[in-house]
Amino acid sequence: MTQSNGWFTPAKNILLTGAGFTRDFGGYLASEMWAVIFRQPEIRRYPNLRKQMLERLDYEALYHEVLSSESYTADEKFSLTRVIRIVSRNFGAA
Repeated sequence: MTQSNGWFTPAKNILLTGAGFTRDFGGYLASEMWAVIFRQPEIRRYPNLRKQMLERLDYEALYHEVLSSESYTADEKFSLTRVIRIVSRNFGAA
């Protein structure tokens, strides 16, 4: 992701955590995150995204595929990015 979308600015340092790290803080496990993303109205608007999500339960791999592929429209890419950003900000609030 680039800085041009106004959301993500790369940092020099990153923290890598294992699966479930945020669970103790009200965060989602990967399967829960997938379900929350899948239920969002922005995803329902794009049958191709829904189909791909149903075929690939790994939302992180799907996100990479969508952003790096020319098979998806700019609107699909923007919508998936927006949904993940919103869900990530509000984790545990569902």
